[in-house]
Amino acid sequence: MTALYAEGEENTEREQYTPEEAVRHAEIIVKVERRAAAERQGTRTDLQPSAKFAEGSPASLPPHERQSRARTAKAVGMSHRTLTKATKVVKTAEDETAPRPVREAAREAAAEMNRSGKVDPARPGVDDGTIEHPYGLVWRVA
Repeated sequence: MTALYAEGEENTEREQYTPEEAVRHAEIIVKVERRAAAERQGTRTDLQPSAKFAEGSPASLPPHERQSRARTAKAVGMSHRTLTKATKVVKTAEDETAPRPVREAAREAAAEMNRSGKVDPARPGVDDGTIEHPYGLVWRVA
């Protein structure tokens, strides 16, 4: 897991991920985080030496960085909120159950995100779950 975080940090030092690359790398980190959390589930932590003060342990981080979502976003060079927005656009673009115009609008938004490197201007309507089509139609995205 540490290697995935290091890879993300190394890549963001060299060159920023495009938003879509960040989403892809974050998906890998989330899978590993979930697997690690499942392994920890049900274990007794009172029998092990306290990791509270161990350098790099989640407990030694500031409160806002203790959550895996914050660590994941930091590893790809984004805030959690921005990563969530980018993920929504990328997932909508790939969702075969979404109406075709919605997927097309999301694909255009994803392409614009990757071109500009900015998530917010490329995704009008994603926050409130709607995507507007050039013909004035509005679809509700779950």
